Amino acid sequence: DVQPDAINPIETYGLRQKARLVAIPTTSGTGAEVTWAVVLSDHESRRKLGLGSREVVPDIAIIDPQLIKGLPPQISADTGLDALTHAIEGFTSTYHNDFSDGLCLQAAKMVFEHLVKAYNGDVTSKEKMHYAATIAGLGFGNSMAALAHGLGHALGAVFRVPHGRAVALFLPYTIEYCANLSESGNRYEELAHFLGFSADNEREAAFVLAAKIRDLERQINQPLCIADLGIEKSALDNEIEQLIENALNDTQTIMSTRIPDENDLRLLFQYAYDGKNIDF
Repeated sequence: DVQPDAINPIETYGLRQKARLVAIPTTSGTGAEVTWAVVLSDHESRRKLGLGSREVVPDIAIIDPQLIKGLPPQISADTGLDALTHAIEGFTSTYHNDFSDGLCLQAAKMVFEHLVKAYNGDVTSKEKMHYAATIAGLGFGNSMAALAHGLGHALGAVFRVPHGRAVALFLPYTIEYCANLSESGNRYEELAHFLGFSADNEREAAFVLAAKIRDLERQINQPLCIADLGIEKSALDNEIEQLIENALNDTQTIMSTRIPDENDLRLLFQYAYDGKNIDF
């Protein structure tokens, strides 16, 4: 037997010797049907384990939009923003490559074009979002997610916030954070240009992109800050050390173009609670 937190991409486990794995997604967000990622919640230690093994990649993925026609708006919003976070972080993480870039760009474009309409019940856009989630999965599955996932995992584990809602909440803040380090090598100007957002330089492009994400979140009634989740400031303060520890130890945090220390993580949680733009 293998303990869950011991699973890693280097080891082989001899899975699927007798059967094959067929994955059929019934939401439009995780992209798990085409990735090697596993996320497990450890309720005892109040952390999320981000694990990876090539042996959990499904042999067959069946992407059938008929299965998500009745998806409720809230789940469409949460999962759709998860797909967007995968696409943007997959494009900007330190593990990005030529193969993942095209997939992530296309997925991000599709989410901006179709998520609001899918949220409002448009059948064609629901289908497009279903495809976008898988395309984003193929993208970040061959790159990596990054800091928004590290922070979102931490918050979600402690306060039981749905995954897509948590990572997407942090996405604009982490974009601003990375852009404030000029030598971080981020790629937000290229991404913003591809999405049709105008900006004069790299840093401005990042803040424009962050603003566009917040606009998208407003249109689908998603929280823009931790306070919007109904979490009291005193509760955040009481749990801040656990949140920092979770984020520091998350496997996605180190894939960011700017890796935060404990003090920066503390500030990121505080700014995200108040809804303040990142200025450090």
